[in-house]
Amino acid sequence: LAVLDRTKTSNMVALLVALADGEVRTYNGRVLVDVLRTGDGVMAMLFGQYARMENSLVLVLKSGALVVKMVQRQANFTDAWERKEIVAAPPINIPKRTKFYLEQATRERSHTLEIHQSFQRDLGVMRLQTARTFIDLTTEGRCALSSATHGAPQLHAQTQGLGPQFTVSVTIQT
Repeated sequence: LAVLDRTKTSNMVALLVALADGEVRTYNGRVLVDVLRTGDGVMAMLFGQYARMENSLVLVLKSGALVVKMVQRQANFTDAWERKEIVAAPPINIPKRTKFYLEQATRERSHTLEIHQSFQRDLGVMRLQTARTFIDLTTEGRCALSSATHGAPQLHAQTQGLGPQFTVSVTIQT
């Protein structure tokens, strides 16, 4: 999101919205004014002064490309300002909550402490098993460690997510 503010030259304020599919949409209130297609996802966007041009839109794309769009000082947007109305998106079909889902949610609410303790215990076991495997690999010589380091290697395990499905990232630093 970025704010297109041209109050110095013409009394105009709009909202710029970058979408994941590479479109940059300009809205005046709830009215869609313009669509800019970049061809790649937008990672960063800023509207403001670039060099000597006061009204510039700078985009950084996922590919690393830098796109600079400059608006002329004499540009008149009054014709395009009321041109397009927002088309309402179709409603998303959300499945109804099943009896099994409600029972599972109730079970999780009533046993939160046990679930958390089980998760922590399993995580500790996994860390211990990873550390033992690492030690076995280094003592057998199958894991090459740099001899230039004077400190002991560090093992970090992080979890991402909670519940029945989660990801464990294990990082070894020398």
